[in-house]
Amino acid sequence: MKTPTKWTPAKQHSLCVLSCALLGASIEVIPEKYREFFPGAQQFRVQMDEVRKTLVVPHWSVKGRKNIMTCLVIPNDYMPDSEWPMKQRLYHWLVIWFCTEMLWTDAAVVCDQWTGKSPVWQEAKQWLLSCNEHFYQDHDSEATRAFIMYEQIMDILKK
Repeated sequence: MKTPTKWTPAKQHSLCVLSCALLGASIEVIPEKYREFFPGAQQFRVQMDEVRKTLVVPHWSVKGRKNIMTCLVIPNDYMPDSEWPMKQRLYHWLVIWFCTEMLWTDAAVVCDQWTGKSPVWQEAKQWLLSCNEHFYQDHDSEATRAFIMYEQIMDILKK
């Protein structure tokens, strides 16, 4: 995976905040067709409150906030209009879901200053990987698109 050459505390924080935001939002809108593949999703959604508390900082840089807002626009570019056919909506949701997994895994691995404060990070990482095993084998196109989005987000976070 493509990562910034130096994970400064500010970049780590931005990656963690973005990961939380995307995971929480993705869990909220798991398509009905896929819900059976996400046991315990609501439990992790509730645990996002605990994770968010570990990310509270007295001062968050303007650049950090701007980078997160820019990164959040990228997934919105891929979100479908509610009138799109179900096949397109499922495709776009999986792209964002796979991208979220990559970002969360990066955060759990390289952002120990933030993720080390809560075991929820590792639990969620394992949960994401276990849920996605089923999807990766049949959704190569979505996984490829997610990696492209992931690289775009990494480019923004490197700035």
